Amino acid sequence: MVAKKVLSWEEFYTDVSTLGGHLTSLKQWDQIVAVTRGGLVPATVLARILDIKNIHTFCISSYDGDDQQGGAELHKIHQDASDKILVVDDLVDTGKTFQEIRQHIPNAHYTAVYLKPAGRQQINSWAKEVPQDQWLVFPWEI
Repeated sequence: MVAKKVLSWEEFYTDVSTLGGHLTSLKQWDQIVAVTRGGLVPATVLARILDIKNIHTFCISSYDGDDQQGGAELHKIHQDASDKILVVDDLVDTGKTFQEIRQHIPNAHYTAVYLKPAGRQQINSWAKEVPQDQWLVFPWEI
């Protein structure tokens, strides 16, 4: 059985803000690529914190149902070789989504609010690590 953790808006915003503070000290980015759909909300908050106005999306889906990850399906891609791109998602689980996106945006900085251990090889920065067997329920999913 998968353990579920329901995140409040306050907890989520605090974690994104923590990530934003960390990212501010690393580098200046000139654009954000939000991984839809989960990356849209944290990308919006990070865009404000980092004062980035150039925002794109990379539309990919890899979940079937509540707690099963299926194959990645591309809906809309963004391609760019710049090293000033910040790719944002809400969660890195296995890392397959970021692995797929790296084929199109190879030099970006990959970040997510939450990281599960299996995805560590595909991410550059994150706010919190959570157990691999924990299912996060985000505030917009309630």
